[in-house]
Amino acid sequence: MPPVMLTARRVAAAAAGAMAVLVTGCGGASTTAPSTTPESVTPVPSGTATATASAAIRPLELTAPSLGVDVLATTTPCDSSLMSLLPTGSSVDYADCSGYVMFIAAAGGPLDPVINAPGGTTLHWTNQSGAAFHTTIDANTSTLPRDPSTGAYAGHGVSSMTVFFQTRDSMQAKERSGPISSG
Repeated sequence: MPPVMLTARRVAAAAAGAMAVLVTGCGGASTTAPSTTPESVTPVPSGTATATASAAIRPLELTAPSLGVDVLATTTPCDSSLMSLLPTGSSVDYADCSGYVMFIAAAGGPLDPVINAPGGTTLHWTNQSGAAFHTTIDANTSTLPRDPSTGAYAGHGVSSMTVFFQTRDSMQAKERSGPISSG
């Protein structure tokens, strides 16, 4: 798969992100659809979110140079709708779930190189506040079925301070994970 370079999207997201001053975190009840505009969030892990109008707001970016991955992600709530979220096209959704985070994309999309990468591959991301994080993904790929009656993907136990990368289609999710490290 060729490298994913989203230059036009990066410019649009940066412009939209520069105007955003609302800070959101996962865990709050929300019934609204996921935002298509990046929102500011506190650094991972976050127990609470705080608004800072004067802070520089940047797009949330995920990179893995060895895989040719350089994508922007849109923040989505970490609530019950996350289990049935099915992104489309080249979009990548990011959820901060207070102790673990998720990057979710459609199967065949920009996270496919991550799902197919060898164990030990390093990925980096920077949130909208400019805080940098990284992980080294494990060697295992999990497949989680989707319940056709509810549209929800199967869940599992979650260790804190873990990042999950999922690609989803209408039948299943494929997942890789790794520990979250700052810097």
